[in-house]
Amino acid sequence: MLFRSTTLMTTPGRAVVGLLIGSFAGAAQTALFFVVNTLVTNWGAGQPESLISLGLGIFVFSLFVWAFGLFTLGAFGWALLHSAGVRGPASAFLFGAVLTAAAGLCLSGMRLSGSVGWFALAGAVVGLVVWGFSYRRPTGAA
Repeated sequence: MLFRSTTLMTTPGRAVVGLLIGSFAGAAQTALFFVVNTLVTNWGAGQPESLISLGLGIFVFSLFVWAFGLFTLGAFGWALLHSAGVRGPASAFLFGAVLTAAAGLCLSGMRLSGSVGWFALAGAVVGLVVWGFSYRRPTGAA
């Protein structure tokens, strides 16, 4: 059940909703990361208004980045896993972590840093969010 399940089902509509909500979850985590990072590195230097505008700006920009990634790379990989019967929450967690870490490494010029690890964790959470909104067990089987 954690990795393979042939009883979990989804529909195209639930899959799109899951990917959209996952995009929002990823953008929220990214904005939170940048705001907390700014607070930690510049303690007391910024005004709360500037942190709010920073967070909102990062959220809006990263929403498009997460949506693009989820609807292109994520959806393709998910379709392959789904067709192979790999539909459990652990597989969604691992797929999200690995895909986001790989994208982070590519975008950072293959430099391993703490932010790549953080984004891998964010991708794992996004994978679980998409899985949770997308899959259901069939009810009332005939």
